[in-house]
Amino acid sequence: MTIVELSVFVLSTELLLACLAAIALTIICMEVFKQQSRPPCLGCWRPWIGCAVEFGKEPLHFIETARRKVSYFTLCTRHGESLNV
Repeated sequence: MTIVELSVFVLSTELLLACLAAIALTIICMEVFKQQSRPPCLGCWRPWIGCAVEFGKEPLHFIETARRKVSYFTLCTRHGESLNV
């Protein structure tokens, strides 16, 4: 391997590492800012159903625990109205 080939290899490796670092930094920044702009979310182990099962079993208990987890809790009704609880 000649000096020119070695310098091209080193330069391309550094460029590749810089691009990967820039992509990783962009993804991290996007996740941080996305979390700040989203409203609080109640986690559930069944994301496709959400908390519908727990809400259907005991609505008042669910609302109380949700209010304790997040300070402001809103229910959206069928007609687009919001119930601030």
